[in-house]
Amino acid sequence: MASASTVHAVIVDLFRARPALVPFLLRLLGIRVPDSGEATIVESTFPVAVPDYHVDLVVDLSETSMAHRMVVLLEVQLAVDDDKPYRWLLYQAAAQDRHRSDVLVLVVAPDLPVATWARRSRPLGPHGTYAPVVLGPAEIPKQSSAEELESVPELAVLSALAHGRERGADEALLVTAAQALLRIRPDQAEMYADLLCSRLGEAMQRALEGVMGINGEPLSAYFRKHYQQGLAEGLAEGEAKGLAEGEAKGEAKGLAEALLGVLHARGITLTHEERRAIEGCQDPGRLRRWVERAVTAQTGAEVIGHA
Repeated sequence: MASASTVHAVIVDLFRARPALVPFLLRLLGIRVPDSGEATIVESTFPVAVPDYHVDLVVDLSETSMAHRMVVLLEVQLAVDDDKPYRWLLYQAAAQDRHRSDVLVLVVAPDLPVATWARRSRPLGPHGTYAPVVLGPAEIPKQSSAEELESVPELAVLSALAHGRERGADEALLVTAAQALLRIRPDQAEMYADLLCSRLGEAMQRALEGVMGINGEPLSAYFRKHYQQGLAEGLAEGEAKGLAEGEAKGEAKGLAEALLGVLHARGITLTHEERRAIEGCQDPGRLRRWVERAVTAQTGAEVIGHA
């Protein structure tokens, strides 16, 4: 099980890697954000007396004309901490002073009890109250559309973190998260995969079994074992015929196992002929193309219909 500090760091990295996720999610919450321009990461330390306070992430949302500017202070919260609301208020005031623009504290709380606690209003002076904007399970979509998966694949990872442990969680949710990893930089994808498996256990592991990295290396530790076993067996079988042939045979065996794993995780049933074609293919390049198609295909014929 990943430590709280590791989970916190990975979720912050998810937003740092894709700051456009912030305005996307704010729009889902019905909050008006600048329509043009880019979401950019800016300095996140606010000098407020002593000591300095450091926000998890600060994202600047500005229209190109600067007619509308919003600064979002993103905080990842994984546990109840009654000191934090006072810090959030301090962050808000310090950012208003520094940026002189609209400032919004956005608390990302994937667990429902923490999200419920975080969104409570606290008294502010004799007549006012204060509460941050909270992004909890109720606000994080359970599924990603094909368009969202293409433009903000990290949303599917966040969705799995928020909903993957719910009773009766849809397996498609975890498969979508696994597919999203193919659209994320490999080093980050592996980090997210490890976190998802740590948080969600065997169900996420099964969804990841067939997901391959860009260079053909399996992302999942479970599948890496099977890929390496297939490679070793192929080398042993081909040793008498020469090292090069053994390597090709081992790679093909590992890729065929990968492809079958993808199709199984996605619930696609193969005909006898389709399975025989996959298991009998000795061309690693063709098998890689089939693995890529298997992520979005609906039938076995779509995967192997074209070389």
